Amino acid sequence: MTPLTAAERASAAAFIQWCARTYSRPGMKEACLAAQDRAGLNVNCLLAAVWAAEQGLALTAEDWVHLRAAIAPIEDEATRPIRALRRSIQKNQQLDPDLRGGLKRLLLYAELRAEQAVEAVLHAEVLRRGRPATVAPEANLAAYAGENCAEIEHFAAVLRDSE
Repeated sequence: MTPLTAAERASAAAFIQWCARTYSRPGMKEACLAAQDRAGLNVNCLLAAVWAAEQGLALTAEDWVHLRAAIAPIEDEATRPIRALRRSIQKNQQLDPDLRGGLKRLLLYAELRAEQAVEAVLHAEVLRRGRPATVAPEANLAAYAGENCAEIEHFAAVLRDSE
């Protein structure tokens, strides 16, 4: 991928669009959700780690402590509760199917907006904390999730294969 221009790097909207494009690449959605559901990793943090590397910004484990703390209020009060409610409603066979479908769409929209708020915070924090360096995405991913995380290895492999 081509690195973003300086103006694009300053724009959280460009980062949010980059996240959506990357997530939509072949196999990425499944790899992201597997990392989220099996290892408890944050999809937006995975994407931010890759984006930072592509922009020549290295992140340390200490940086990730601050990044996670910055997004925690949105995750705790919006993203995770909305996701849990959406998944619960999706499975609830007692609800009318039309109602269930409508609620699912509304909650999916709300979840997406919460995810975009997380992405905007991550964008600003990565630009604030990242240090200029030639860094592979795997290094930023390892700083985020730890060295021996099978889901990160799978995510990185799918990322490489989807380019």
